[in-house]
Amino acid sequence: MVDLICADENGVPFHAVSDCVFDCAWGSGENDFELTLYDGTVLPDRGLVYVDGTEVGGIVDHMKDELSDGVSVITYSGRSWHGMLAGKVLQPDSGQDYLKVSGPVNQVLSNLLARIGLSDVFKVRADSTKTIPTFQFDRYCTAYDGIRRMLAANDLKLMFQEVDGTVWMYAQPIAAHDDTVDSDLVDFSITKDYRRINHMIGLGKGDLRNRLVVHYYADGSGKVSSTRTFDGRDEIAAVYDYSSAEKDELDKQTKKQLQDLQGAGAVDVTVHDGLSLDVGDRVAGCDHVTGLTVTAVVLKKIVKLSGGLLSVSYEVGDAASSKTEYSNYTSSSSSSGGSAGGGVSLTAGRGLSISGGTITAEVASEDLDAVRQVAESADRTASGFAAQIGKANQTAEDAKNVAD
Repeated sequence: MVDLICADENGVPFHAVSDCVFDCAWGSGENDFELTLYDGTVLPDRGLVYVDGTEVGGIVDHMKDELSDGVSVITYSGRSWHGMLAGKVLQPDSGQDYLKVSGPVNQVLSNLLARIGLSDVFKVRADSTKTIPTFQFDRYCTAYDGIRRMLAANDLKLMFQEVDGTVWMYAQPIAAHDDTVDSDLVDFSITKDYRRINHMIGLGKGDLRNRLVVHYYADGSGKVSSTRTFDGRDEIAAVYDYSSAEKDELDKQTKKQLQDLQGAGAVDVTVHDGLSLDVGDRVAGCDHVTGLTVTAVVLKKIVKLSGGLLSVSYEVGDAASSKTEYSNYTSSSSSSGGSAGGGVSLTAGRGLSISGGTITAEVASEDLDAVRQVAESADRTASGFAAQIGKANQTAEDAKNVAD
């Protein structure tokens, strides 16, 4: 039987509950929780909930009280520990173009927590002795995305653990579950890409014949360079449009775009009991009949607690698409539509990932709300125009009658 601990904003526990439904997720796309209580427990504003000794937990942001036939059902929602970082933005210092950090990873994490005002919520634990070489964050990225990118660049993953009222934040090496996965623990489907986009044409500043053009190529192993490997039927070309880029930036971004497309395929993995994973870990699927093996990255972890029983599930993506998986990621570069030379132009943005020839879109509720608002505004505008046109037609008709 697993209890959910309820604590005040200082982390002091005051109640343990098992008669509840708790759904908490972190990683790609969502970093929040929802908690339904049936025993009448009232949580304070900014209260904390967590499963002791684990990374499961978060801060209360919202409350909904439903009373029906004399029975009260209270639902709370809020940010997971990861979500608290996702609600902060890393900004460059005044007069600087980018925020850069370096040093022992634990000190870097401590400094970043102080920078975003969460030192009173999380304490950094010295689990890793790694040193971060100079790392440059994207401009105005979320703390969650930025920290995860920084750690992933050094083969580390972001972890949390609540112990005796203290929420610890720390870095651990990314685990590669390549040899431990067997058919008893994992169900999977594998897509093998024999050919991927292997020629990226980057278009930068300038017009027509004066426009900057660069070419990058990928070989059979996915290595990207300026040397052509494939042609004829084996070449698959694409265009990357970055119309404001100078030569150095165009080279860098065109190469990166092609590198991000060099996955060996895709794997859809269902993990059964017996295998514990964290966001950022790698897991491999292997079919001994075909000999196919594809490595996937854990993108999201979902924990549910109901009636004292805890269940864990995972969402994974192929290793290539996971490189650009982080939510709310923005870039100064742009890609535009249209095709050239028989290739295909790629457009990527928030909620979009491109792997091989497959484009995946994740549409969030806020995106739908935005579309709905635009549609409603357009409808109101169209109605207004229709009314004005009607009045204009009537005025014209009246004028014609007077003239006659």
